Amino acid sequence: MYDIYNEVHEKTGMPLIPVGNLYELLRNTNPEIQTIQTDGCHPSPYGTYLNALCTYVMIFGKDIQNARAESIEYFGGLDNNTVQLDENQAQIIKDAIINFIK
Repeated sequence: MYDIYNEVHEKTGMPLIPVGNLYELLRNTNPEIQTIQTDGCHPSPYGTYLNALCTYVMIFGKDIQNARAESIEYFGGLDNNTVQLDENQAQIIKDAIINFIK
């Protein structure tokens, strides 16, 4: 599924942010972490957290181990509420990103 992205990356040298690979990894290894909303298309709060951390680490090359998941502003149909993320599930997401990008 990601062959075209890898091909463009190899031909152009453009950075590849492996968010899709990480969604698939988490779906297979930790299905209790819902990264996609029930519509099957849009990211859940956990998917948004994964997107943000993965993009951050790929652009800035910084450690995300201490990234806080206490709350994020999330506007995905939740009346502009602040969403509280489970710290254990947020840690699983951080570990998956760190281990995948190594």
